[in-house]
Amino acid sequence: MPKEFTAERRDEIREALMTHGRQLFARHGLKRVTVDELCRAVGIAKGSFYAFFESKEDLFMSVVEREESFRDELLNRIVSEAENTREGIRRFMHEGLKHLTENELLQQLYKEGTYQALVRKLGQERLDKHRIKDARELSGYVEYLQNRGLILDAEPEVVVGLFRAVFLLTLHRAEIGENVFERVFSLLAEVLARGMITEKGATE
Repeated sequence: MPKEFTAERRDEIREALMTHGRQLFARHGLKRVTVDELCRAVGIAKGSFYAFFESKEDLFMSVVEREESFRDELLNRIVSEAENTREGIRRFMHEGLKHLTENELLQQLYKEGTYQALVRKLGQERLDKHRIKDARELSGYVEYLQNRGLILDAEPEVVVGLFRAVFLLTLHRAEIGENVFERVFSLLAEVLARGMITEKGATE
């Protein structure tokens, strides 16, 4: 039977699993990391792992969900610092790309086979909930801009999908060309920012 832990110890172990899990998943990917390896890193028996997470895939998604809280912090900072809406959208895309490029964990999420493995183990519903929550939070920012008349009045879900499509270009750096990718993305961010804003959004 798994060992019983105090509430304080449970919190410590869960945090340790999240921390070490992030390091291992970022370095080796979901497929190559084992529950045994995670338990050795934290110093618990394998049976105890399942008192915290249903599977390594459950841990992986929990780490990813916490990691993506960066986007909310990024949005808040850009909204407060940007000179106008066009500059804010352009900076959001540039800094979002930088974060994705430098974040090895999120790169693992988009590697071939990872999403399918998560669906098989966690079910489509868990992944859909994550996507919907992610889209809802960004939709709030889009609606805020639309209500102030700063960007085009398209469906917020469509605008969010546009942002997501742009960021997914990182999966095709090689096809686009490593030597031109940054310039391609920069031009695309500028074109989209100019195309999305209203006349008012160019100055506010």
